[in-house]
Amino acid sequence: MPSGSEGFEFLEEVENKNFQVVFVTAFKDYAIRAFNASAVYYLLKPIDIDELQEAVNRLIKRKKELELSDENYETYFQAIKALSETMLKGKPSSKVAISHSKGLKIVDEDEILRLEASGNCTMIYFTDGKRYLDTRTLKVYEELLNPDKFYRVHKSHIINIDKLKEYIHEDGHYAIIEGGTLVPVARNRVSEFVKSLKKL
Repeated sequence: MPSGSEGFEFLEEVENKNFQVVFVTAFKDYAIRAFNASAVYYLLKPIDIDELQEAVNRLIKRKKELELSDENYETYFQAIKALSETMLKGKPSSKVAISHSKGLKIVDEDEILRLEASGNCTMIYFTDGKRYLDTRTLKVYEELLNPDKFYRVHKSHIINIDKLKEYIHEDGHYAIIEGGTLVPVARNRVSEFVKSLKKL
């Protein structure tokens, strides 16, 4: 893709979109964040055989999820379209694609209340009361989401600062999120967390 856009244009023209896409790229940093936000697989050049095998295994696993409904493929390609717009604009998108057991869900960061580690996966809680379990780790989301909006208050918890209602330090340290949920704040993170709140 000499200009970086030809591949996206090709995908737009394909009518029967019932496949998955793996991008092979030399881009790093910002571009990788965009790929991750869209839940789209990518391989960095030069290609490592182990990473290629891992990508194939993950594609096989997701294929079963996507085939559950035609809408899943439609949502998947909406994520790729969002990726295209992000890459061509050259600035971060607020859209994030969440992988879950039935396919993909594309959300705006503002729709996320908080995230909680669940083993090597992440449970994501939304403003509409729904929640989804994503196979990506909390560490991935810490790097993926806007650092000015999302704060890791605990090894197992990330909160959306915009949804924070109160911080209390009685019988422990807690952030109270919209809806009344108490999220623990780790003692070693209290100082930096309080400093960040004073900047709001």
